Amino acid sequence: MAKINAIKPESYGSYQWLLRETGRTLNLGPNPQSYAHDQLRRVDSIVQSGVMQFYFCPPMQQDNLDGDSEEVRDNRLRQPHTWSFLNQLGTFELQSGVSLYELPEDFAGVNGDLILTNGKGRIPVVAETHLRQIAASDASTGDPQYAAVRPKTTKGQSHQRWEVLLYPTPTDTMSVNYRYTVAQSDLSEENPFPLGGIAHAETVLASCLAVAEDRESPDSTKSRQLFSQRLAASIHIDKRVAKAAAGTTWDADAVDTVSRLKGLVGLHMGYGQNSAAWDQTALQMILEAMRQGVQRFYVPPPIAGRRVAHQWSFLKPIATINISSGKFQYDLPKDYGGLDSPITYAPGQNVIYPPIDVTGEHHIRRLQQASTQADGRPIKAGVRQKAGVQESGTQYEILLWPVPDASYELQYRYRVTPGYDMSVIHGGDAHFQTILEAMKASADTMLKRKQRPHEQLFMERLTASVLLDEQLASPKQMGYNRDGSNRLGYDIFDDNHRFGYGESSVGYNGINY
Repeated sequence: MAKINAIKPESYGSYQWLLRETGRTLNLGPNPQSYAHDQLRRVDSIVQSGVMQFYFCPPMQQDNLDGDSEEVRDNRLRQPHTWSFLNQLGTFELQSGVSLYELPEDFAGVNGDLILTNGKGRIPVVAETHLRQIAASDASTGDPQYAAVRPKTTKGQSHQRWEVLLYPTPTDTMSVNYRYTVAQSDLSEENPFPLGGIAHAETVLASCLAVAEDRESPDSTKSRQLFSQRLAASIHIDKRVAKAAAGTTWDADAVDTVSRLKGLVGLHMGYGQNSAAWDQTALQMILEAMRQGVQRFYVPPPIAGRRVAHQWSFLKPIATINISSGKFQYDLPKDYGGLDSPITYAPGQNVIYPPIDVTGEHHIRRLQQASTQADGRPIKAGVRQKAGVQESGTQYEILLWPVPDASYELQYRYRVTPGYDMSVIHGGDAHFQTILEAMKASADTMLKRKQRPHEQLFMERLTASVLLDEQLASPKQMGYNRDGSNRLGYDIFDDNHRFGYGESSVGYNGINY
């Protein structure tokens, strides 16, 4: 039996091991030291190409699923795997007044946002053309808000280098961390081990043998098929390792409603639950899914058996206006979306006044112009849009007539127009699961997922939320019922008996109704 040269454990997967195994396949013998100079260069070239082919592997051919569009099939063919071990951490120090910084020699692409280590957040990476347009219109300074990666000018005398451009120009010194794809240098005696470790050694060797086959025996496909099989196994291993690192990151401080929803939507979309691990793209995708989802909840479709949609009681709060003598114009809440009740004087005042009649604001202006009554207790009001451009959307104000002669407290119910900043989620914990299902359904739509079970789950939860809201908002009894239908132009707000002032009210056991 021929003697088999033992492979030392520390050399398995190394440059020398790849040279030996590749040379053996080319019938050059198992000892690279015995190769002629041209033979050694020939094997070295194959090994270096094979390692780079493994690092930047071709897209894997995957089976087409029923219903896949042509675009989905094309994307599956165009997207190669990105190895987690090529994703490494880099850092550089900002200097005051300097906006351009050189990136490492092995830089081959930025992965995600840049992160300021002083806790001031992330710097999203944008296109250089976009950054130059911003800088041309506003050459400001301060903490960087955007970054662009661009190649350095070269004449081909050295490897391509890259640099990063920041905007605005920094004014403070601080560290910046970032993740980038490494372009590993050639293997050598001083740099003997390829990235990825022993787990991928056989795949690296299969890649080298595939290169050798392409060059030496182009009619054969045996080694190329072996490389495809080994590559699929290595990709599976790498995905499992990377997924374990990202999927178990949990934010224990997400205790408020908005943070909990944001984390759960991020987890559903595949970005993980911890917002500190999201880049700018992930954050904007999550926020957009939340915006679309919460709007589904605020303006819901009719539930089964109903022809009209439900109107939430918690979007009709009671508000107060404290008016003072001599001032007839007051701002309404920023989320004001229309009156939902008459304007009344707060209880506890010396005299019980009837509600304020709400009319068109043009009528109030006419009264202000034509009336000789200078001031008094307001009896009419009009709502109008405020002039000018408001930062937080359309704003409204209320006009009173006549000009108040004293201080009064007014109360009214209004319809809320929810904002889009996701700082407040209306509805509370009672409707948390319904809101979450609405957001997950919106996320599935944004991601164009074929299976969308959360659409049905949202409708099921919506039915429960509507019934709960009706129970909370419905009165136990309807109060005094007076039939005034035979009165022409009857208005319930003119019914003095119902509001407890004017003529004698109805009493029973000492209680007036």
